[in-house]
Amino acid sequence: MPYNHFKAIQPTLNGFFTSPVKVAKECFKSSNNWECPINHSPYILPQIFHSVKIVTINYFTLLQIITTMKTILLSITMMSFLASAQIGYTVTVTKLMATADDCDGGGFCLLAPQDPVFNVWVTDAQANENTNCWAFNGDNAMDYGVWNDIADYELANESYVNTNYISFDMGAFESDALSTDISCFAGGLDDNVFDRAFNKLITTASMPMNAVYTDTLVVGGIYNMVIDIIWHDYASIDENPNELAVAISPNPSNGVFKINLTDLLENEFEVSVYDLAGNAILTDMVNGNQSTIDLTNQKTGIYFVKIISNNRSVTKRIQVQH
Repeated sequence: MPYNHFKAIQPTLNGFFTSPVKVAKECFKSSNNWECPINHSPYILPQIFHSVKIVTINYFTLLQIITTMKTILLSITMMSFLASAQIGYTVTVTKLMATADDCDGGGFCLLAPQDPVFNVWVTDAQANENTNCWAFNGDNAMDYGVWNDIADYELANESYVNTNYISFDMGAFESDALSTDISCFAGGLDDNVFDRAFNKLITTASMPMNAVYTDTLVVGGIYNMVIDIIWHDYASIDENPNELAVAISPNPSNGVFKINLTDLLENEFEVSVYDLAGNAILTDMVNGNQSTIDLTNQKTGIYFVKIISNNRSVTKRIQVQH
């Protein structure tokens, strides 16, 4: 094949990963052998033939090389996917802060009451998506530059997901709406508007397992959101034969929830409840395989329930919302 003809089809060759048969057929349609200037094509064995300007490759040999390379690439992709563990995770939003000055109806007023709107989306490798919007209207808790310790909101709670990361998108704006009905979507007069955009990707490798990981999402240096993430690997749980089978419901709750040992061999257990600081706030010995726990005197937030029976134990995360 003349070199000029090769140059004409080189763009097709450079894309041979997507259509190897088509490229091979076009390159050899007039001959069973092809004189290929290897050093002019960055994809075909440049390391092996870097010092050879022209080499003859049989049609079927080239086709076999291309097919093998595609198989290798596919294997690498599959291994990368399989490397992501099957996990469960929760994402909870705990605090919000804004530094967006506001004059309702337009204009700019230094340190005026804020009406910020926060939008957040959380996704994973299996395309699970959870979202929520917080809209404030003249709320004194949203003073300029002051953290609003909102009621903890469980944004995501996913189980048995093949992922090794959790990704966040955010959008936000300062509402100039004159009415008390503030939308989660920005209007033409709103200020400091940021449409939905990627914000942060957090890998499971960067977070401790079975513990609270806290991070902050920031949009434009104006809108801030604190999140808590807890994740666990089901493989590590399944490998623990001493873990009790326990169901807790409802979760989240208003503070009253039931514990049910689904392992019928157990007829008594010890239950302890801990706050995020690790302080025990309740301990009780239960006769039977179920009990009702009352935490209505505790503040809204995340707690951990540890159940022990016959030298077997399990710890569950619960959320109290008043």
